[in-house]
Amino acid sequence: MSHVWLLNMKTVEAKKALTDAGVIKVKDRVCLVIDPTRKEVKMKLHWIAFDVTKDAIPRAFYDYGDVKKVTDDRWRVEDFEGVESTNRPLV
Repeated sequence: MSHVWLLNMKTVEAKKALTDAGVIKVKDRVCLVIDPTRKEVKMKLHWIAFDVTKDAIPRAFYDYGDVKKVTDDRWRVEDFEGVESTNRPLV
């Protein structure tokens, strides 16, 4: 079961300390700390043709904001490790 807690910190310094930690333990359980004001989005595009360049993808998303990084995805399946995929993760 998962729970989501919303915390309102008293100071900016307290928020920064908590978000910088990234992971904390509560009652011996791992809790991920996520800043809801963070505007960076990570996504994975599927079925991108092999001839589409890394430069073309940021141009396609220009109206939605800056694309900081586009990477190639490689298979990690046994006997196919390193084979190029049609998926493209981007930030």
